[in-house]
Amino acid sequence: MSSNNTKILIYANAANAARLVGTSLAMDAVHKAQHTAALKTPVEIFDSYSDRLTNDGKLFENTVVLRTDDGTEIEILDAIVDITKNKKIVETALVNRAGQVKENIQQEDYTVIIKGSLFNEKDRFPYEKLYQLNKILSEARSINVASVYTCIFDIEKLVFKNGTFNQSSWQYFNVMPFTLTFSSDTEYDFLVNE
Repeated sequence: MSSNNTKILIYANAANAARLVGTSLAMDAVHKAQHTAALKTPVEIFDSYSDRLTNDGKLFENTVVLRTDDGTEIEILDAIVDITKNKKIVETALVNRAGQVKENIQQEDYTVIIKGSLFNEKDRFPYEKLYQLNKILSEARSINVASVYTCIFDIEKLVFKNGTFNQSSWQYFNVMPFTLTFSSDTEYDFLVNE
């Protein structure tokens, strides 16, 4: 390869890298503005370049905030969030051929499992927090969510599917562990022609 071609490739690669970085920074700003507007609280955006999840050697506090449209809100400290992503693929067998033809039909909603605990002072069961969480989960509409982890996947709304609140898993009277299962939700604007 000639010297001129090598220089052209280097310049093209540098231009592409600058464009990608600019796009990434712009998208981070848009997502941060969306979360701030939705929950009226600033949300930290994950930055893969500085690896904020390590938090300077300290354990990362993975706080999840759930909020309804009427403003009822609960903060879940040190939550564990599991996210499953699926795609709908249709596989068609062809006669006299090895393998199948795969058609990528759509990306399905994420499955989000949040595991955490509600805490209260020593020797006091967290009745009020459990009541508040149950009230949020009983909403007929989707629930707003904000956390560093769900932000990575652009998940802003969740629909509650099921949850477990087992007394059999208690270790301390003032700590109520729970597991919640959600599906991600996206708002759609439908245009109706009359």
